Amino acid sequence: MQDRYAGDIGDFGKIALLRAIQSQGLSVAVNWYRVEPLDVELKADGSFKQEDGKYLIPDHLQVCDEELAKSLTKIARSKNRSIQALEKQSMIPGAKYYRDPVTVEDRERWHVHAMTALNGVDIVFLDPDNGMLVKSVGKRSVRSVKYTFYEEVRDYIKRGQSVLVYNHRGRKAEGQYFRELYHRLSGTVGVPEEELIAITFPKCSVRDYIAIPVSKDHYIKIKTAMEEMVEGIWGQMGVCRFPKVEKVLETRIEDLREFFHKQKWIFAKTYAQKAPHEYIVRGKHVGCDDEFMRAVDYILNHGITMYFWNHPNKYIFLDGRQYWVRRDGEDDPTTIINRCNLDEYKLSITWKGPNAE
Repeated sequence: MQDRYAGDIGDFGKIALLRAIQSQGLSVAVNWYRVEPLDVELKADGSFKQEDGKYLIPDHLQVCDEELAKSLTKIARSKNRSIQALEKQSMIPGAKYYRDPVTVEDRERWHVHAMTALNGVDIVFLDPDNGMLVKSVGKRSVRSVKYTFYEEVRDYIKRGQSVLVYNHRGRKAEGQYFRELYHRLSGTVGVPEEELIAITFPKCSVRDYIAIPVSKDHYIKIKTAMEEMVEGIWGQMGVCRFPKVEKVLETRIEDLREFFHKQKWIFAKTYAQKAPHEYIVRGKHVGCDDEFMRAVDYILNHGITMYFWNHPNKYIFLDGRQYWVRRDGEDDPTTIINRCNLDEYKLSITWKGPNAE
């Protein structure tokens, strides 16, 4: 989030959403993920490449909440257009806020301070400029300040807080986009895919908000808040809707989890230093051959293509681990399923390496 966007149509939707969630009895906190404009966002004369004020709330949509629209528009057109101005209006009564700017060098300390400031509330809204970290951006990249790290989401979930996170829509079919995002989130934070909830605000620029509830009670309250918006004036005016999500069937996930749990995983000693992982071999695993091959097919059909150096592979993320297959062909009898712990893995599979195209 940047000060120069304060009061636009994006704020109109997200503040209304946070109010709706709050009305269900959940306390709310906001981590703005505030960033200063990057050099690449500026022209040679110092002006912004993207025109400010481009996405103010259109007159015909203000009927959704006229008072909120009036307050936001006033901020957007003022000389004091800023995140702080939004906070001072108390648009989300009783909410906690954290607006220290994100930096590359001090990211870990910034995250710790944010968690300290936002402790004790039910749900934390994370509002990065672009959304969840993408594989094309490294954590030490200048552009990383515009993203939320998956581990940061996990830290809030671990201590019992639900999370709502903004994510900028990728250039993929909606169903595939959400399936991959849900899969990565679920595998990293440990919340089942079927318990994630998303709502889309498509006006002017597509904005998605994904909720990761920590309990059934939170799930029901967040889902109810979203349903009331979609079924009410906001949905009727086309401001928000539920997206199409290609979810993986719960029964397949549970079958996969049970199969992996009963295996006697072998530690790959040869790769102990450079790529620590475990594996099981077809024909030497626990269970029948059909179970093994169903797991292989699941990984190959539902996995996300990522890179280990310049080698592409399909990966799934489940219960804090990533799984992948080594196979020379469909009839290869020595098919191997590998896995590694996300917390301990030293080499990033999201990086293509220095010589990759």
